[in-house]
Amino acid sequence: MIIWVSVLAIGQFLFQSGVGGLWSWLGERPLSLQNINVAKINLGSYGEFLRSYSTLPHPNALGGFLSVSIFVLLYLLIGSGNKILKIVTETGILLSVISLLLTFSRSSIFSLVLGLLLLFSLRMNNMKYKQILFTGLILLLISLFYFLFINLGHPASIGDRLILTHTSLSLIKKNVLFGIGFGTFPFFSSINYQPVHNVFLLMLSELGMLTAIIVLLAIAKNLFAIMSNTILLTALFFILLTGFLDHYWITSQQNIILLIFLLFLLKTNKNAGSE
Repeated sequence: MIIWVSVLAIGQFLFQSGVGGLWSWLGERPLSLQNINVAKINLGSYGEFLRSYSTLPHPNALGGFLSVSIFVLLYLLIGSGNKILKIVTETGILLSVISLLLTFSRSSIFSLVLGLLLLFSLRMNNMKYKQILFTGLILLLISLFYFLFINLGHPASIGDRLILTHTSLSLIKKNVLFGIGFGTFPFFSSINYQPVHNVFLLMLSELGMLTAIIVLLAIAKNLFAIMSNTILLTALFFILLTGFLDHYWITSQQNIILLIFLLFLLKTNKNAGSE
C-alpha cells in the first residue's frame, strides 16, 4: 500500500493534477491546480505547484502517513533477513521519502528529521558520534527552519491557526469535563472548514477532560513496556509531536488506521528493535 500511495503522489506532482483512471477507484479525489480549494505551494520564481495528496484528504495528512510509514518500514527492514522483503522495503522507503518532499508538509518533514536523528542517537553507543550527530541535528534543523518556514511559509495560515487555537481554549474553559461533543468543533470558511490544528486541543474541546485523562492513563500504562523498541517508539514520538501541529491523526481515516497498526506493533512486539 505504501508503494502505490507514494507512486500516486509522485504522479500527481508530475502531472500537476489528479491522475484519474483506475486511481479514482482507490480513492483519489479530483485535483486541479486551478481549484482554489486545492493546497498549493509557491516556489517564488519557479511558480506555483500542486502539493501531492495521493488518496489522503490533505498533503499534511499524507506527510504524516508517509513519515510514520518510513519508521514502520525501517522496523521491518532491520527485523527481517528475507532478501525480497528487504528490496521491497527499501523501495518503499525511497518512494516514501520522495513523496514526502512533494507534499511540502513542513511539520512532517521537520518532525521526521528530528525523529530520525533522535532514533540514530538512541541506537549509537559511542558518545563521540552522539556529539557529532547532535551538532548535525542543530545545523539541519536551522536549515529546515529557514527553507520551510521563512521562504515557503504562508502567513495567513498562521493567523488562521491562532484563531482556531483561541476558539478551542475558550470552548475548553466553558466545557471542561465533557466537551462540546464529538465532531462538533465550530469551523471557519476562511480556512476551508478545518478544526483546530492540534490533536490534544481538539480532543479536549470535543470530548472533555475526563476522556483525555482516560487516554493519558492508557498511554502511561503501556509506555514503560515499550521503551526498548526504539524504532517504533520514535514513530510514536513523531505522532505526538505532529499532533501538536495538526489534527489528522484523529480526523483522517487512513492516518487513524496507520496509528492503530503502529499501536498493534508496539503491543505485540515490545522487545523488537531494541539494542
